[in-house]
Amino acid sequence: MNKVIIGFCAYSGDTALCEGNALVIINQKKIMKNFTVGLHAIELCKIPLVDLFQGLDMGEEFCLDEAAFTLFEEYAELSFFNISSHTGDKGIELYRISLGQMNVFSS
Repeated sequence: MNKVIIGFCAYSGDTALCEGNALVIINQKKIMKNFTVGLHAIELCKIPLVDLFQGLDMGEEFCLDEAAFTLFEEYAELSFFNISSHTGDKGIELYRISLGQMNVFSS
């Protein structure tokens, strides 16, 4: 899992491309480049799957395109996450994920 790249994020300086508070991750570099057309001084950065899980563990939210979400599904137990989907501004289906609440039951 350490070598698995889930996709790419885009940033300019210290500002990253987000939907609300969720970092946008697109699985294919070419699609991310199309997604960022019109934005200035954009750089792309590979996101290892392990970094995504670490971010989720720290309370971060992510918006994944369908290909990135499909890869995420291969490694994640989905019942542990809050997941919703919507069509983004560029017409790409995005899946917003965050770590769900852990319930502790006592008898």
